[in-house]
Amino acid sequence: MTRGGTTARGARSLGRRAPHVGVGSPPGARLHTLVPRTPPGVAEIIGSENGHLAALFQRAREARAQGRLTEAWACFDRFRRGLLRHMRVEEELVFPAFEIRAGLPSTGPTATMRTEHRDIRNRLEQLALALDEGYEASELEHSLAHMLAEHNRREEAILYPVLDRLLSADEGDMLAAGLRAPRS
Repeated sequence: MTRGGTTARGARSLGRRAPHVGVGSPPGARLHTLVPRTPPGVAEIIGSENGHLAALFQRAREARAQGRLTEAWACFDRFRRGLLRHMRVEEELVFPAFEIRAGLPSTGPTATMRTEHRDIRNRLEQLALALDEGYEASELEHSLAHMLAEHNRREEAILYPVLDRLLSADEGDMLAAGLRAPRS
């Protein structure tokens, strides 16, 4: 038993850190064993990918602003390919799963997400063309960054947490595996 009458095993079952003091530890020392986590859900996986893509885009913008055009184009190209893949996976796997589990037709909230994806693709291609041709692209970059921030906010705050709650554990595991699978 630890202080307060909670066993280390009991703390684990409640999803808290289990305190453990080892032999020879200084007075008051506490060593924590982390409780195993549940696998990440859709919201966590996509949120992490959104963060990775945003960081790539920011690196491309910074490199371009500092005149490092080769680096800027390389970062932008990785960002663009990643974003296009990300939207395709959402449209092929995530949105249909949401529509089925929520009992909503494809004219519901996912229709808005698909429309935003189309707008994002258009802006992404405009930006790629401007960068390729050497045109000033700050306004396009800012516009795309704003579009993505708003789009991601809606997905991450509403759509994906709801989907995580609607999916069974097995469905969530299968969808998560699909999200992680490499795609061309």
